[in-house]
Amino acid sequence: MKKLWSVFMAVSLFASVSLGQEPKKIETVPEGADRIVSVKKGAEAPFEGQLFDNDTALRWANWLRQYKLRLKVDVEEQQQLCAVRLESAAKLREAETARYRKVEAAYALRVQELQYRLDNPPWYSSPTFYVVVGVVSATAAIAGGYALGSSF
Repeated sequence: MKKLWSVFMAVSLFASVSLGQEPKKIETVPEGADRIVSVKKGAEAPFEGQLFDNDTALRWANWLRQYKLRLKVDVEEQQQLCAVRLESAAKLREAETARYRKVEAAYALRVQELQYRLDNPPWYSSPTFYVVVGVVSATAAIAGGYALGSSF
């Protein structure tokens, strides 16, 4: 198991160096000297704390290494996802802007049409037409009434 672990560590360190990446400095947390004490089964522990057997310590070390790599992968994945979302939002914004411009152009055309109608009304909706129709209608009514009145 130790041999497998040492091969894994050597390969992972070699891979990071061969890819042109400099390995980050390993920090000691918490600061202080390591205390490694052999304890026989049934013997009293020489200090308070946690005691790991070899397999558990190896398993925890592997988990820490994997989570460290997983964090890097997860961050890259989220950055790519954010880039895709940003690109999608930019495309949506462009589409909405194009749609807005089309609607704005249609409304501007409609405003021009209505302004033309307001400035140049048709002949039958001008005030002069209504005055003439009123005068003609009144004259016809008076003449018709006069014609009916004189015939009796």
